[in-house]
Parts: sequence; structure tokens; C-alpha cells
Amino acid sequence: KRNIMVIIEESHGGDIRDDEINQNDVCFGCGDGANNRAGNRLFLALITHFRPIYVNPTDKEKKSTGIPRAIVEAVRNANPPGRFLKKHPTRDVWHEI
Repeated sequence: KRNIMVIIEESHGGDIRDDEINQNDVCFGCGDGANNRAGNRLFLALITHFRPIYVNPTDKEKKSTGIPRAIVEAVRNANPPGRFLKKHPTRDVWHEI
């Protein structure tokens, strides 16, 4: 299986503070609090929506690239645009991945 993180390319943005996170941002590395974030709930809803198609694909190539890419694009094309953020290991900031 191809991991969705392969589709999310690392960018070189600056530090993002907690008060700069929008409702469509997906946050990784924030422990149990991740499920309380609207962007993470949107992300999980998209995964749940596409799961039956992903599990029973008619074309393996579409499954491995098309569905993960569609999920990432849905988050990024939301209004406001969602970002995939990773918590910095030692500082209280986030970085876009």
C-alpha cells in the first residue's frame, strides 16, 4: 500500500504558531488533541469516504495514486486552504509538510 504521506510533499515554509492554524489544517504530532481539530476530522471523513473504493479498486494504479492525491487536494482546495502541519519536536511551532 502506498502511504498518503508520500503524496504530501515537504515544503519550506516558516514557523506556524497555534493561533495561525485554520479550521482546515491537518495537524500531525499533536497526540490525542488531533481528533479535536476540525481539519483532522475533515481529513478522517475524507479517508472514510474513500475507503470502500480504495479497498476494492478496479485499477491498482488508480488506487495507489489517485485516491491519496484526491484526499490531499480536497484538503488543500478547501476554503480556507488546508495545510498538512507537523509539530516541531522541541519548539511550540508547526511546519508545513
